[in-house]
Amino acid sequence: MLSGDLAAELRHLKEESGGDVIVYGGGSLAQSVVRSGLVDDFLLLTHPVVLGRGLPIFTKVEAPLDLELVYVRPFKGGTVAHSYRPKTR
Repeated sequence: MLSGDLAAELRHLKEESGGDVIVYGGGSLAQSVVRSGLVDDFLLLTHPVVLGRGLPIFTKVEAPLDLELVYVRPFKGGTVAHSYRPKTR
């Protein structure tokens, strides 16, 4: 569980673990993690359901974030996984 400054905690985890740090959570947490600039890979899942609402994860990004597509993987039910990596890394 993280407490305090999210960016500092994530930096510490990345340095300490030696492996991947995966963050699960809601839209507010995702917005904060994206804004920290510490995301190495984005795995975005598109589900074939229109809800008509939701919390966009990129609304608090202050500058454009150029991403390169790493792979696309479709699943049987229509869900599609898109993996992106920031071009600056």
